[in-house]
Amino acid sequence: MIKLKLGICVFFCVGIFNQNFSQNSNDIYLIKTAWHMGISLKIDSFTVSKLNVLRYFEKYKFADIGWGDEDFYQNPGINILLGLKALFFPTSSVVRISGIYSDIKYLIDISDFAVKLSLSEKQFSKLLEFIDKSLTTNDHGNYVIASEKNGGQIIFFKSNLKYHVFHTCNTWIAEALNYADLKISKTGIITAQQLYRELRKIGKVLKSPR
Repeated sequence: MIKLKLGICVFFCVGIFNQNFSQNSNDIYLIKTAWHMGISLKIDSFTVSKLNVLRYFEKYKFADIGWGDEDFYQNPGINILLGLKALFFPTSSVVRISGIYSDIKYLIDISDFAVKLSLSEKQFSKLLEFIDKSLTTNDHGNYVIASEKNGGQIIFFKSNLKYHVFHTCNTWIAEALNYADLKISKTGIITAQQLYRELRKIGKVLKSPR
């Protein structure tokens, strides 16, 4: 009897785990870790064809994509002066893309919170289009690299958008999802907590805020 109950428990626990972490090609993950808020998605031929900048990351399983102030985002530590400048003055920005070798569960485990969204192909394509439109290209149509770290695992690309206190990385993600026809407000989203309250309405919470 005990073995039967244990078997049932294992069955349901595994079922719940698979339900939470099963990965479809159009699934995206909104993950906050420390001050970073990003969109994580699987890298495959479709995503590379729609978001050509991902060709730099084809050897990885996933890409984690975020946006922020050009100086503060590329600084290795927390620089208070750069942070204040980014908040109170419209500043130039970059898109940060990090290649991920491991399964997405690793990022979720170390995150402050994580929400999964399952998109239609049309929604997913529009999301990739929004990200691509945020990137600056030169006269030859090539993406402009601001800097690289960890041997190219993390690349900061110049963006054509301005960062300020009312247009943060969280605002950018809300705008991206709204552009992809998801039912999320893009107004008044400044902090990660405000973004999370919107995300939990439309997605599956994999990890709640601490």
